[in-house]
Amino acid sequence: MVIAGYLLDLDGTVYLGERLIPGVDRAIAELRARGRRIVFLSNKPLQSRNDYAEKLTRLGIPTTEDEVINSSYVLARYLGKRAPGATVYA
Repeated sequence: MVIAGYLLDLDGTVYLGERLIPGVDRAIAELRARGRRIVFLSNKPLQSRNDYAEKLTRLGIPTTEDEVINSSYVLARYLGKRAPGATVYA
């Protein structure tokens, strides 16, 4: 069985606060070099996907918004399918 990608939680798995967990940057770089897709997950809705991508990039793991999924993104997609055109107040 070939594993095509990995889902990694952020705080406590990839970093602690503003510091990378030692070796995680090298491990992610190696997985990417082997053609594996990495997607980062967070259940914290307070920051945007772009905020998380910028933080990861700043910490040494180049990341795009498309590589991050957080709970507010999942909720927005769900609501968009469940009630298209509805107004959402956040």
